[in-house]
Amino acid sequence: MSETNHTESFKCPACGAPIEIKVVGERTVKCPFCGEPAPIPDNLLTSNNQQIGGVSQIPLASGLGAAVEMAMIMKLVKQGNKLEAIKLYRQQFPVSLRDAKQAVEQIERNLAITQTGQPLMMSMNMAQPTMAIPVNNPINRRGSNAGCILAIFIIMITLGIIAAVFYSVNQQLSAATKIDVSSLQQSVKATIMANVPTTPTRLPSTRAVTATPAYAVAQITVGKEGNAPGQFTNANHLGIDGKGNVYVGEFTGGRVQVFDSKGKYLSQFFSSTPQSELDGLAVDYKGNVYTCDGTVIMKYNGLTGEKLGQLAYPGGPGFGELAISPDGGVGALWYPTGADGLRGKPEFFVHFDVSGKVTLVISAPISSRTGELEHTNSIAYDTAGNVYLASYVSSAVFVFGPDAPAGKFINRFGSPGSAPDQVNMAYSMAIDSNNQVYIKDAQGVIIFGKGGRFIRRIPLDRVRGFAFDGQDDLWAIEGTVLKKYVLGR
Repeated sequence: MSETNHTESFKCPACGAPIEIKVVGERTVKCPFCGEPAPIPDNLLTSNNQQIGGVSQIPLASGLGAAVEMAMIMKLVKQGNKLEAIKLYRQQFPVSLRDAKQAVEQIERNLAITQTGQPLMMSMNMAQPTMAIPVNNPINRRGSNAGCILAIFIIMITLGIIAAVFYSVNQQLSAATKIDVSSLQQSVKATIMANVPTTPTRLPSTRAVTATPAYAVAQITVGKEGNAPGQFTNANHLGIDGKGNVYVGEFTGGRVQVFDSKGKYLSQFFSSTPQSELDGLAVDYKGNVYTCDGTVIMKYNGLTGEKLGQLAYPGGPGFGELAISPDGGVGALWYPTGADGLRGKPEFFVHFDVSGKVTLVISAPISSRTGELEHTNSIAYDTAGNVYLASYVSSAVFVFGPDAPAGKFINRFGSPGSAPDQVNMAYSMAIDSNNQVYIKDAQGVIIFGKGGRFIRRIPLDRVRGFAFDGQDDLWAIEGTVLKKYVLGR
């Protein structure tokens, strides 16, 4: 992303991730990290028109179940029960109360139009992942045809289920919206029957199938949505002290909650004002918590919330992401900030020792190698004290040695893309005791080994912030819950 395009991105109000605006005319986009809908700020709107080609754009979840729920919402609106319609809308779609109210009011206006005799076109995305069925491919005669028998059996059962679901959907949609889906039902039935393979059958194999265990198994799950102690709204930062206590930071308002190693809530404190945004959080072995809201780095007693001071830097305010080094120092990224409040060029990596003294400064560690405006990054240290910087913009990891005063560039790994071994917008990063690098991107968590060698992916697509405890178990904040994962080794 070039510097001139920087104004075409903004922070997700739920998790703080940067979101790029790609479609002209949209007022709300889906965050690729937390999945929550994010309204585009007024100064970035490219069009106030919410209709494309005369079709009302109402955000709908995929699938037939969403169509049924939408029909019930429209029925409640027609009956004049807007409160229940708003409640049902929020249960079906992950939106705020304000967005649900606006959506229901739009439905009410559209229904009023239909009652005047004018046609209403509603864009309903009911696409579902499809199962590819080979039709003309040659059959491997060396193996058993048990798969064909099983496939035919599953398809026939699926056809029966689809027929039942379509009948139910047809009845509810017809009652609420006067939409006839019988032709769609016939089309789906014909499509499935046309792709049923007709092959000779054999007796099924009696060979047992062994399930592959999951690489990441959730052992502890705590929390739910809310503002009360032990609940979360938009948490996205996480750190762990030497006793195993887990510290979770909320993006908006800077609330930091503390949980013990078993997930029991202990305490909380606020590191900033309700209007500020928590850009960085790091926890050292002793339980000291360092936070930053885009200005200065503050230090707190993690359990009591007592303010212990701040880290001084000659460049002044402008700090963002934070991390703790093996010796208890603090690594931070500092950005020059313009009058518009946006981060500029170049970025600086700054290391503070345990006394708060600046011992290492790396100028433009990422942008000097990419030529991009590197405005969102992550920091982590390995056991040798080497610094890892993961770029959201360039989807790559840059490694530097701890040599003062300027650091030594060691390696770069990762490439942008959607393949399993590629990085798709690095959002957060953690390193375990074996120096394996874990990166959260738009597709889940990707693991790299020594020298940037790809190891595997873990399908944890809702993770925001994460960190390892002393046993190398992975603690992660996922939406409105905190989880502890035990990983396969």
